[in-house]
Amino acid sequence: MAPAHDGTGFCFALPPSLGLNPVRELALRFADVLYGAGFSTVVPMKTYEQLELALLSGEADAAWGPPIVCAKVEAAGG
Repeated sequence: MAPAHDGTGFCFALPPSLGLNPVRELALRFADVLYGAGFSTVVPMKTYEQLELALLSGEADAAWGPPIVCAKVEAAGG
């Protein structure tokens, strides 16, 4: 799973596709924007399943994900 979130502040989860070159640099810049917006933790997820589970469990407060992940989370009440 992703690095532990200590429960303080807001946690934003990034999809695994943003950890791959050449978009990794864009992900780092996006993380800087998220920190500036008040997120205290930005966590890259290794799989889309982990991204979904992090949202459903409350480990992540928000995430950037593909439509299918967002639809699953919304259907589950997240």
